[in-house]
Amino acid sequence: MVKTAAEYQKAYRERKKARDETFLEKERARAKGYRKPIHAKTKKDQVLIRERNKQYSQKYRDRQKTLKQTQVSSTTNTTEAEEKSEEDEHSNVVSSTSSEPVAREKRGRSTLLVKLSFPQKRRNKRKSDALKRAHSKIQRLNGQISSLTRNKNKWAKRCQKISKKIILSAEADGITTADNNE
Repeated sequence: MVKTAAEYQKAYRERKKARDETFLEKERARAKGYRKPIHAKTKKDQVLIRERNKQYSQKYRDRQKTLKQTQVSSTTNTTEAEEKSEEDEHSNVVSSTSSEPVAREKRGRSTLLVKLSFPQKRRNKRKSDALKRAHSKIQRLNGQISSLTRNKNKWAKRCQKISKKIILSAEADGITTADNNE
């Protein structure tokens, strides 16, 4: 069967990928060229893309949540039968409650697994409100500083202009600055 031009080109790119790093950079740039930015698409397409991304993100978060729960449950919730059989086999197993650290040796391995359970920190409303107040106060004070520096510069320029006018008018009248100093 005869290959098409696209198939020949694809095979050529595959051979090049196997040899050259610079080709890979060019290939990435070429493939990236096909992607249109979201703002260049229609409103309907934008909504669809964002909805799809939202669903993917939600699935990812759900997977991470279940993975974390299974890891926690597998390390902390061992049954009594497993603990008894492990105690019989290994003398360095420590049975514990949920607030104490879990330490046990896995079968067939010589490493000791230690799981320390720390309670989740609660967000303290008073602390977060105090932080908000402090940040807003800092922002307000920074704004005042910038406005005061602008005013200072404005008045300094005005004083400078007035002093120049006085000096120029005095020189025009024939009075020198040396006469003014005496």
